[in-house]
Amino acid sequence: MRRSRAWIVILGLLATAAAAPRALAQAAPEAGFSEGDKTPEVRRLATQERQQRLRQARIARLRELAAAKGQTERIAALDKLEAKQTQLYNLRLERIRTRLGDQEFKETQTRIRNARVDAARAGKAREVNAREQQQARERRALEERRREKAAKEPERKKDAERKKQTDSRPSPPSHPQEKQG
Repeated sequence: MRRSRAWIVILGLLATAAAAPRALAQAAPEAGFSEGDKTPEVRRLATQERQQRLRQARIARLRELAAAKGQTERIAALDKLEAKQTQLYNLRLERIRTRLGDQEFKETQTRIRNARVDAARAGKAREVNAREQQQARERRALEERRREKAAKEPERKKDAERKKQTDSRPSPPSHPQEKQG
């Protein structure tokens, strides 16, 4: 199958679009599944879901970049690619649905979605926790600097008094006077 140069470039960009938003493509953890549920079809469904989110995120990022550069042809090609990708994804889901059955398919999709939401919440909680830890470290460092400054204060006062005393004495002439005579 021969592909046009534009499609090859787009596919190459998709493969290297490392700047895709990772939050959109976060993998669904398997925490919502029991050991009995880990059939190949359930795992396949979770994998297809994750891959679809990754692909959609990459296409969205490429579309943003193309829009910023004003590349209307590339945007049109990305639209076609997204439509084709969505169509293939829907076909894959239908195959999995026929193998699992409608009820188990819906339950599995719900568990995947809930696991993704839980993972996103946990990620936000980790971010908040990390931010709070960083702020606590900064507060401790500031307090330590204040204590060090307070500990050096008496020494600074003594140095200032010594300097006043030395400044009040007449300074010796910088050049000794030569004797005339």
